[in-house]
Amino acid sequence: MSPTTVLAARARRLARRPAGAPTVASLDLLVFELGCERYAIETRHVREVVRGAALTPVPGTADFVLGLTNLRGELVPIIDLRRLLGTAAAEVTQASSLVILGDERAQLGVLTDAVHDVSTVPTQAIADVIASSEATREHLRGVTCEGLVILSGESLLANTRLVLEATDEPGA
Repeated sequence: MSPTTVLAARARRLARRPAGAPTVASLDLLVFELGCERYAIETRHVREVVRGAALTPVPGTADFVLGLTNLRGELVPIIDLRRLLGTAAAEVTQASSLVILGDERAQLGVLTDAVHDVSTVPTQAIADVIASSEATREHLRGVTCEGLVILSGESLLANTRLVLEATDEPGA
């Protein structure tokens, strides 16, 4: 047997969950930064991370809508979470990234100061958030003891003020 085969078999044995071991529910989260705070959102809602995308402002939109970006022929609204959550507005810098959210397609982009990593957090480690406003509360899922604020991807993607509806009719 080759050394590669032996190592692969050993890795499979070590990776197996022992019989009768309890399964722990957890969330896979994309961790990013807004100001001095660390935020996260479930990876199942993240389509991709984009750096250096051009934003086109749209007159007459809410103050938290930064504009639209063209993502491979698809127009995606970009929001500033800080304004949405009622904190100081963001400035686009060289380190800024867009986290593109969506279920079947790109539906919404979120401006971040920096994207850090993907982390797994047990669901029992997430505490409820006490928020000052209903708008803030609806978009927050919880917070960890390390201060990681977890956003609700479902809430953000279901908010009709944030997401553009797809239409087949030109000009609609």
